[in-house]
Amino acid sequence: MGLGLFGLHGQDSAAQGMHPRFAIYTLGCKANQYDSFAISRELILRGWQPVSFDEPADAYIIDTCTVTSVADRKSRKVIRRAGRAGSNAIVAVTGCAAEWAADKLRQISGVELVVGNRMKNRLADDLCRAYEERLSCNRPTSEGTTAFPPAPVDEHPGETAPLIVPMGRARFLLKIQDGCNRRCAFCIVPHVRGKSRSRPVQEVVNEAHELIEQGIREVVLTGIQLGDYGRDLEAGRRSFLHLVENLTAIDGLLRLRVSSMLPQDIDTDLLSVMANSAKVCPHLHIPLQSGSDRILKAMHRGYTAADFLSVIDAARTALPDLGLTTDIMVGFPDESNEDFNATVSVAEQAAFSDMHIFKYSQRPGTEAAQMPEQVEHSIKEQRSDRLFTLSAQLNSVYAETRLEKPADVLLESVSADGRTGVGYTETYLRASVRGTGLHEGELVTILPRQREKDHLIADVLHNPS
Repeated sequence: MGLGLFGLHGQDSAAQGMHPRFAIYTLGCKANQYDSFAISRELILRGWQPVSFDEPADAYIIDTCTVTSVADRKSRKVIRRAGRAGSNAIVAVTGCAAEWAADKLRQISGVELVVGNRMKNRLADDLCRAYEERLSCNRPTSEGTTAFPPAPVDEHPGETAPLIVPMGRARFLLKIQDGCNRRCAFCIVPHVRGKSRSRPVQEVVNEAHELIEQGIREVVLTGIQLGDYGRDLEAGRRSFLHLVENLTAIDGLLRLRVSSMLPQDIDTDLLSVMANSAKVCPHLHIPLQSGSDRILKAMHRGYTAADFLSVIDAARTALPDLGLTTDIMVGFPDESNEDFNATVSVAEQAAFSDMHIFKYSQRPGTEAAQMPEQVEHSIKEQRSDRLFTLSAQLNSVYAETRLEKPADVLLESVSADGRTGVGYTETYLRASVRGTGLHEGELVTILPRQREKDHLIADVLHNPS
């Protein structure tokens, strides 16, 4: 998303007889992406017009992340640039950084609203009030109505408001759970997201129906700690399987994808549902973080390297073509060369199709921030570079195994002449597709012929959708 905000200025929208405009910039996780969508939906219902973040707007919203120091810096950078967009623009900051460091963010020039995660569902109301105050209370638009008619806001606004999905999207991140009850030594998220909370099954199903009516064909279930879904509901752990079964029964839903889950949350019941459903993608994202039992224990992860590999073996037995992605952290306090080499070994044994690699970042307020033997930045860089090289090698090996084997791709973008398209396979490999009469949102069967950089090159065999 672009950041070309310098030099934006001028009269506000109401003065020009226009609906107010807003732009939103999202940093961080899939849950934040869903939250930003929900904020956008509520503002649109109140008559606001969405624009891109590099266009003039009456309000700039930054949905921040604070999981690492890099995320903090990026969040502050975007906030400062938005603050220089023009004296008439309202700058509203929300998300995890707003929950953890609200006072510091309020001191940034131009920031008018700081709304933490726990009050995120009220951001649209707060922004509307701030804009009304700026207009001296309910200035009429050229259409003779207030700039934004009231709309009900609830903890889960999908119950009261129709979904408004951006055009041109086939895949949607659907948040079904928020918060986390675990206390990993390095993680600030439980402090800024609160305790684990699950959305009721029927509420999620209703939202999925509306998404499909508006053109979504793949739903990705996401949350802060997805494996905890349902533990706070009456049906308990079975709620997640019940939800998956209900979603796969919806006509028009072509694919259902499960995002990140801890190894201890992946059991035979889940694998059986995945193996026996044509709609559930054979792809799992299971964060490893470290292959050293000593470091895993210090992190409070609740599993060993052997436990992790055992889960992988079970998953591959149930799903032979499994696409397996992971998160790995390097440079956790007191991580030795031996510990890091253990991580490399486990990654090679697991044969991941892709790895997301992070350098450990001290987060004040976490246990790990107080640990001695913090690892030098240069060592983190070296270990990160080595894992990035390994990730590219493993991705290449996995992609090579998929050549000359049919796969399904959901087309997320298609050329104007309908002859080329881009999307992801069921195992989450990016593919460039060649055919005729292609349309966005179609599920097409392809035959990958070659691998080029980070994606497959494939021809369409037929369109089963």
